[in-house]
This record gives sequence, C-alpha cells and structure tokens, in this order.
Amino acid sequence: MDKFKNKFYLVSFVLLYLCSCADNNEEQYISYNCEKLDNYYQMYIEPIMQENCTGCHNQSYSAGDLRLDNFDYAVNGIIKGFVHDRVIMEPNDPRFMPLGGEKLPDSSINYIKEFTDMVCP
Repeated sequence: MDKFKNKFYLVSFVLLYLCSCADNNEEQYISYNCEKLDNYYQMYIEPIMQENCTGCHNQSYSAGDLRLDNFDYAVNGIIKGFVHDRVIMEPNDPRFMPLGGEKLPDSSINYIKEFTDMVCP
C-alpha cells in the first residue's frame, strides 16, 4: 500500500509540476499603457472616434457592448480588430460602421489599422 501511495504522490507531483509550467513570455502580452500608443490615440484615433463613433458607443449607451469614448475602452475594441473590421465593410452591409453614416476616409481607416497593429514594447 505504501508503494502505491508513494507512486501516487510522485505521479501527482510530476503532473502538477508539468501543468504549472507555461510559456509566459512578456512579449506575448500587449501593454496598453505605453506612451507611444497613448500619443497615437490622442493625435489620430480619438478625433475619429469622437466624430464618428461615440454617439452610439459611450458610457450611457454602449451599442454592441463596445465603448469607444475613452482610451481604455477604445484601445480594447480597436486593438482586437473590432472597429477596423466594421469600418472597412461596404456601407450596404448591415454590420457596416458608422451605422447610417458614410465610409470613413482612407486616411482614417489607415490610422485605425495602424493603431490595431500597434504593440507596446
């Protein structure tokens, strides 16, 4: 019986050890608090969001559970690609954004795409 207990504990320990080992490289994580990202947001993205998006995506009414009225909320929606995917659709697509509006200028779409691709060091 003791041999069985010892083997059980050994196997349990090995499994626990192996399961707890994960590849946790810092470069796998996106940091939303880097100065470059914040500056880019303030200079290019915030004006686009204010003009085209925050009427429906704000604290009072977050259409589609997406807020775009401040950096913290906007960065999550934009970095994950939610915004870019919708603004590049054709206006006749029911998922197109801004809803009921015109297609954003190419420059605005490019700013959003570049922001989507940004990763902080």
